[in-house]
Amino acid sequence: MGLAEEVVGPLRASVEGSFAETVLERMWELEALEGPIDLRLGEYMAMLFGPLDARKINYANFGAFASEELDMDRTWAGRIMALGRSDLSRVKEALCRGWVPISTAVLAVKDVEPEEQEEWIAGVRSGDIRPRKKEPLARVDIEEPEKAAFVDGVFHKARVVMGYRATDPEVERHVLRVYRERRSGKQLVKDAQARREPPPKRTTPFDPLDDPAAPFLGPRVMPRDEKHCLELIRDLLRMRRMRRIELAVLFDHMVEHKLYRELGFRSVKEMVDEHLRLSVRSLEEYSKELARLTYYPELEQALAEGMDVIRVLAISDIATEDNVARWLALARRMGVTELRRAVAWAEEATSAYVLGLYERAIEETQDAHTWVALKAARRHRPRSPRRIEGVHPELYDACVYYDREVQLPDPKGFPSVRKREGFCCENPLCNCFSLRNEGHHWRRRKHGGSNDPTNAGCLCRPCHQRGIHGNAFTREIDAKGREVWTYLSGRRVMVF
Repeated sequence: MGLAEEVVGPLRASVEGSFAETVLERMWELEALEGPIDLRLGEYMAMLFGPLDARKINYANFGAFASEELDMDRTWAGRIMALGRSDLSRVKEALCRGWVPISTAVLAVKDVEPEEQEEWIAGVRSGDIRPRKKEPLARVDIEEPEKAAFVDGVFHKARVVMGYRATDPEVERHVLRVYRERRSGKQLVKDAQARREPPPKRTTPFDPLDDPAAPFLGPRVMPRDEKHCLELIRDLLRMRRMRRIELAVLFDHMVEHKLYRELGFRSVKEMVDEHLRLSVRSLEEYSKELARLTYYPELEQALAEGMDVIRVLAISDIATEDNVARWLALARRMGVTELRRAVAWAEEATSAYVLGLYERAIEETQDAHTWVALKAARRHRPRSPRRIEGVHPELYDACVYYDREVQLPDPKGFPSVRKREGFCCENPLCNCFSLRNEGHHWRRRKHGGSNDPTNAGCLCRPCHQRGIHGNAFTREIDAKGREVWTYLSGRRVMVF
């Protein structure tokens, strides 16, 4: 049975009146779950990176956790966690009741004091308070290959300065802001290297009675330990992903069978605008995602067997009928970041070549529970595009300014390992990308280790101080010269 029949079949079997009304009612129910799911996700993440110790489940920092576990942008995930950590109980209740969208609720953390909540909620519901929307701007294409390659290089530099693998729109906004404000490149690099204070941790326990998501998801379960908290987060993520899939199935069914006409509407857009807070554009994106997930029966079967949507989506665009089973086998033996690297590499080389490299590495582990990673994949730099579409008209000039003003540091001696590794953390379950990353002596000086670059590794500060020196994980070299990383949870990753 396919995903579509799993969703539509039970609805058709239970229908008493109009099937079109039943489908729309189910879409209402699914739409209403967005706020409660995201809020509870934020609460559990605040617990995991607050009173609990995420190092026990392999993650020394939130960025690594977001890359490996979440199917959302790291900045967005941080905002959801900040909302979950906050004491804005009335804003949380308004979110769960559908009075305030999640995109607006996360802004309240910085803008609203607890005593201002009622007034703020009333302003959002009346339309007096709303996120500022910029007027749509005509976009342009960069068609010259030299200019496209130059912009791509500046984007790479900007990501290093920003300190994470930001999306193209985020990088574009950052470069344009630096250009318009004529910011000093030296100060920008200095700020990027400065130590950041960690976000505040919630010190007061969550009140069991203050649980606005309970009517939708049931009472909040308090995690017993880090492993249990991760299980709760993964359950919510699966619910979040399946909600999108079910909405896509119902939307496709509504369009294909023109059920909106039975409800008195001339178009599906008219129906969506009238009855749902979601936009047609969002539902169409869900539909495209569903098409990718179900293109091959093997992908659909992997989902049914419990493989997370992140991994299936990562390989959906590269897999073919001949190699989809090999890609799925690969996806089970590596982290999400490593899988995305493998896919990006295969898009430039060939799937056969990349799959062969990883499969040989897997064979050498001789252990079905050991993950693999390749140094070549981490250091691989994708080819520059020959054309870039849909960018801001000022972007090229902004990139010229950014490239001239911002000069990345050129460390010498022991710290040069940072540049050698592209300012990327070598922990295979982290891969943090930042100027704040530090040099580490693999063989410690008190044990006879030297300052030679061959004894140097590049680690982000959390992995360096809280990971390696905090005994949360170890890195050893086996008899064949391969790196073996072992984590507190028991996870092992072999790096070739």
